[in-house]
Amino acid sequence: LAKATYKLEPTPNNPNEVSLVFNVEEGGKVLVGDVHILGNVFFNDAELIGQFYSKPYTRLSNISPPGSVYNDEFIKRDVEMMSFLYKDQGFAEVNVGNPVKIIEEDRRYVRLTLEVEEGIQYSVGGIEFSGDLLYTPEEMKEWMLLKPNALFRFGNFRKDVEMLIDKYGDKGYAFADVNPKHRYDREKKLVYLNYEITKGEKVYFGDFTFIGNTKTRDNVLRRELEVADSELYSGTRLTKSKSNMDRLGYFEEVQTLRERDERNPQILNYKFKVKEKPTGQLQAAMGFSQSAEGNQNKWFGQGKYSEENQSGKGWRTTLTGRWNGGKNYDLEVGWTDPRLND
Repeated sequence: LAKATYKLEPTPNNPNEVSLVFNVEEGGKVLVGDVHILGNVFFNDAELIGQFYSKPYTRLSNISPPGSVYNDEFIKRDVEMMSFLYKDQGFAEVNVGNPVKIIEEDRRYVRLTLEVEEGIQYSVGGIEFSGDLLYTPEEMKEWMLLKPNALFRFGNFRKDVEMLIDKYGDKGYAFADVNPKHRYDREKKLVYLNYEITKGEKVYFGDFTFIGNTKTRDNVLRRELEVADSELYSGTRLTKSKSNMDRLGYFEEVQTLRERDERNPQILNYKFKVKEKPTGQLQAAMGFSQSAEGNQNKWFGQGKYSEENQSGKGWRTTLTGRWNGGKNYDLEVGWTDPRLND
């Protein structure tokens, strides 16, 4: 219900200038009151609404973000989620209509109504392959999660397409295209799939560069690569390289950016974009104890410093000191290099 307006006010001392003033009327925060679903048979209301961001408001909503705040983006996501839940149970032709939104008289709550047409629950009738076949149909069927006579789960269908792209990528075809075509037999409740594959051209790896690593040195990242310059493209080993960098624990995120080489379109150059995070820790504690008689007071303390990526070289270092009063103390130093000479 927020509204924003503006006005221009003359500046007394300068006729060529004006002040720009924004006026915002917040209108109060709107919450989701009730959520109704019509047409659902396979799933009950609780199963569907439990997956939504737009849950009806309760007292617990204040401590479970995003809670029950009304938000158009949340509702769009909920519609997509609802569609996916049905498709993953074989309802390939499910239709979820646009939500009907009605605001209450107090203008604090919105009632949402979603209508779904479930359609037919399909199983897999058959799987075929056409186009550029680098593997035998029997091999590819063996790798797939979808099997004939099994439920047509959309999640498995999507993974199978990704798997075929990766398999072709491992033979150097980085731009392989998999175009699945469907044929529905509504009487038998079966869907027949034909994966039309275009392999494209074979490509090779070019340069690997790293950006965003202000602390971590390039060699610490480069030694995690499962691929090398000038090698034939491999999607599986490229994914494994990214996973290796994620597993280091030095970064909030790792992204891969690819671009064709300007001089040779059959060469792909890759940039690994990382966002570093703190990897060190400093702890300190101090205490005081007194004997039962009260004639002996003792101070004691402990401090510890640890760093998982010392000097950006991937070294793990620890320094621990303990003091138990007087001259009673000890010091421990630890240093580990996980990769000798990379």
